[in-house]
Amino acid sequence: MELEESAIELTFAYSRFAILMLVLAIIFIVITLIRYKVKKRKPIILLVISGIFVLATIGFFILGHFFGVESEKIDLNQAKEQATIAENIQNNKVDHVLEDIDKLYPKDEVKGMDASNRFVLLWNYYKKIGDTRKAKELINEAKNNPEIDKEDEPVKSIIKGEAVQ
Repeated sequence: MELEESAIELTFAYSRFAILMLVLAIIFIVITLIRYKVKKRKPIILLVISGIFVLATIGFFILGHFFGVESEKIDLNQAKEQATIAENIQNNKVDHVLEDIDKLYPKDEVKGMDASNRFVLLWNYYKKIGDTRKAKELINEAKNNPEIDKEDEPVKSIIKGEAVQ
């Protein structure tokens, strides 16, 4: 079975609030209709509350449309390959790890999260084989590399020297 790209939502879900408001509006409208049927007069307060919920629903849908953040696409094959490389490093099967990392994340073509993933895999590899000189060079290179997301927690802890040795 071939893995397809999957979308992971990293958005503030305005639409979830809109759906909640819509459900509440429907509940209040039903209550209003039941009270109108029983008492034969319009319950103004319930009509106002229902109207407010309907307006809030419309507002949240509009906010979600204009201010929603695009979902990040994740290639599941890439994630699987990265997990395999990390597992090989963990299990001391480091024969072809550098080639696998270069094949998965070519050095000159990576940006953003891919650059951070490459950095973490290389750092783990160098720590596992005991090459502290290369690990320090990698950290110094990462400090000067604008492509690496330095706010990513694993990268931040490695650069600060707080990572588990």
